[in-house]
Formats: sequence, structure tokens, C-alpha cells
Amino acid sequence: MPPLPIEQTSDGGQSAQIPADSAVRERLSEATAATSMPTSPPQRHGDRASADDTAKATLPVYIRFRDLVVANIVGSWTQLLRLIEEQNFPSGRMLSRNVRAWRKDEVEQWLSDRPTGRKVVAPRKRREASPARG
Repeated sequence: MPPLPIEQTSDGGQSAQIPADSAVRERLSEATAATSMPTSPPQRHGDRASADDTAKATLPVYIRFRDLVVANIVGSWTQLLRLIEEQNFPSGRMLSRNVRAWRKDEVEQWLSDRPTGRKVVAPRKRREASPARG
């Protein structure tokens, strides 16, 4: 390979000019390919999951207040606070100063633990017919 021309840089150092032709690029890639180590498949290290792991790792999903409203679980903050105090609804977690969220699995567990029967309402008493006015 012919020597590359050398030029003076502004900081006093010397640098080689590399021609931009394809022949030089090919020689450079051949030279690096000959000196590089053979590649092996990537290996997993540390606590990363492998194909033989049976445990399914999932991140928790959080539900915000508006999601509870859309799902018809609550209709207002007052109702939500009442559910938390009286019916053991999960109190949720503060994600930041003004953001409260509930884990989806905790809300689903609370919903599954609730009784499914409807509340029986006593029939209304009929008023007795008043005598005809006349």
C-alpha cells in the first residue's frame, strides 16, 4: 500500500489524508476483517432472563382516577374515598406530589373479592285508595 500524504494541522500535529476512493475503503475493511476476532453468538450475563426461565416477568400497570371513572368503578373522589374507608378499596400509591395511582392487579383483586349478588330492595307499600271526593 502506498504511503499516505501527511499534512500539518492547525494545532501543530500531523494527520494523514485518506483518499475517498472505494479501493482504499475495501483495503481498510479487508485489513480490519483479517485482524478481527471471529464473532460468537451474544451471551447473556447476570440477571438477564434466558430462554429456559419459566417465570414471566411483568412490570406493574397503574390505573389513574380517570380510568376508574371510565370503568364505572367510581363516579367521584368522594365515592372513591368512601370505598377506601368503608369497603377496603386499595388506597393506591402517590407517584408524585399530586398524582395517585392504583396497581391494576390490586383493583382487579378487590373487584373479584366483592360480593356479586344484587342488593334486595323491599317492595314499596302501596297507598290505600282514599275515598272519592265529591
